[in-house]
Amino acid sequence: MHFPAEYYDKAHSIMDKRKADNLAEYSRRYNEVTEKSQTIENILTALSRTSSLLVKIITSTEEDKKAAVLKLRDDNLLLQDDLAKELKNNGFPEDYLDDIYTCKLCYDTGISADGTYCTCFNDILKDIASKELNKSIPINNFSFEKFDLQVYKDEKIKASMTKIFDFCKAYADSFSLENNSICMWGGTGLGKTHLSLSIARKVIEKGYFVIYGSVPDLIFKIQNENFGRDKDGDTLSALKECDLLILDDLGTENKSEYNSSLIYQIINSRINTRKPTIISTNLSVSGLTDRYTERVVSRLSTMNILAFKGNDYRQL
Repeated sequence: MHFPAEYYDKAHSIMDKRKADNLAEYSRRYNEVTEKSQTIENILTALSRTSSLLVKIITSTEEDKKAAVLKLRDDNLLLQDDLAKELKNNGFPEDYLDDIYTCKLCYDTGISADGTYCTCFNDILKDIASKELNKSIPINNFSFEKFDLQVYKDEKIKASMTKIFDFCKAYADSFSLENNSICMWGGTGLGKTHLSLSIARKVIEKGYFVIYGSVPDLIFKIQNENFGRDKDGDTLSALKECDLLILDDLGTENKSEYNSSLIYQIINSRINTRKPTIISTNLSVSGLTDRYTERVVSRLSTMNILAFKGNDYRQL
């Protein structure tokens, strides 16, 4: 997935801070143990000499370098054993002075052994992208705790909405990349946006790459990128590849073959790659059929359908 250059700059800054924080923590530990034990300080000094001794051996003109290197290795291993014992005797974990890395795969370089970006670096990029793409969404204003089922006075509607609420909460609580997709259907103001944002909030807290947006806004962003007004973005790829995509207000975008084709492309790509998607729409089944091609409606029909009922939730 291609991200804007500024996302990479931010990601590198985060990696640099990680390395600086880990180095600072190592220095703190070093000072802590050497202040407590002179023996440990002496062992650490002896270990630091082995590096310079190794350089001297390698650059020397002596013929039998191998034996000297092997002896130096054995001496180093003995010193490491002594260090572990002394650390334990002084109440520290045996690995307390090991180098500290946030990622043990790339040692905080951000680059894997094959020369590509490490998964940790890609995760940082996804987190940055998620925050940037969702920054205009008031996600913190919505939660499952704020969804009041008591406002429904009709017992049948309350029972139906309770089932939907429980389903959505369980969906978020146990979210994984294996989750099924959801199509939320119903009139305006029935709680679709509230529950979908509650899911988004919970799933983002779990560390997943989530994109939430209204269909008109996302289409507008993609058009800006496709037609040269914003050449640095790649929203379409992000929509196809994010861990969870939530498309709100399907059917409120301008009706056109281009928009319909774009919507199908996104939905079809995610279904084919088994990526969870949540779509909400105010359109009725007949409205969807009239507005979109059969293949779009067919794709929507494969999702778990949640039919929202009742009066405008915001006015209850």
